[in-house]
Amino acid sequence: MKVVKVIIRIVVAAVAYIIGTIVMGVLAPALHLPELKQLPGSTQQQAAVLMMLASPLLILGLLPLAAHLKGSWLHRCAALAVLLYVTLGLNTLIEAKIFTDVLPGNPWLASLQWILPALLTAAAITYGFGEPQAATGALGSFAAPSWIGRVTLAWLLWPFIYFFFGMCVSPFVVPYYQAQSGALGLHIPPFAVIIRTQLLRSALFLAASLPAIVLWTKSRRYLIFALGLAHAMTVGIFPLLQSTFFPMTMRIAHGLEIIGDSFVYAAVLVLLLARSSKRTKTLQEGTAAAAD
Repeated sequence: MKVVKVIIRIVVAAVAYIIGTIVMGVLAPALHLPELKQLPGSTQQQAAVLMMLASPLLILGLLPLAAHLKGSWLHRCAALAVLLYVTLGLNTLIEAKIFTDVLPGNPWLASLQWILPALLTAAAITYGFGEPQAATGALGSFAAPSWIGRVTLAWLLWPFIYFFFGMCVSPFVVPYYQAQSGALGLHIPPFAVIIRTQLLRSALFLAASLPAIVLWTKSRRYLIFALGLAHAMTVGIFPLLQSTFFPMTMRIAHGLEIIGDSFVYAAVLVLLLARSSKRTKTLQEGTAAAAD
């Protein structure tokens, strides 16, 4: 019975994402939102079919995180919606803007198209799911100087993680960017632009992940898995499954790269910002005793 409920939740949430995407696709021209260029060899019908086929996998990647968030439905929904909007929407468009020619407009403005899909998807996943009872979250209690140092370190470490995994796959993907061929207009921007972009992405990823860390109720180890999987799915796996215009070599290499840096970055965030499982359990027991 539990498996059936999970399957139903996946289907309903996937449909919510599809509906939100279709509605915003219809409204985007009327709202004058920038849109990605239509690439030769790809049609809107093909894109729609790929999105529908990949959407259940997107939901599956978010379930481990959604299952153990505490608080009201509104809080859990907001935490997941922010993560979805930033990682799947805004981040993807920022990357497309600096590495390709497929987005002629402003990525921040274009990302407004992802607000409705993110909200509908998060609402469908978290409704009647998670841990609505009051509980102590995983966010650590540190002194102000320690907080400033930990947050700054988490922000600065992402570019190093990004470049490490990028160098691992560079022999397979850099030739495509150097060729600057094809409808995508692939190119490698100046190093200063890449650094600024990664510092921006780091700040966005950090801000989008903090609500989930605040509401998390289980162990740090499981949080690393759940948060890493959510990032890997939204930043890499889900978009790349639909990117048939990319050469297969690039899709595989970038997929492995993003999976690697997502889990390492999740580990950095959790180890720096989340309290240990033993500390969380002690606080939860103290809260329960005080309530009694």
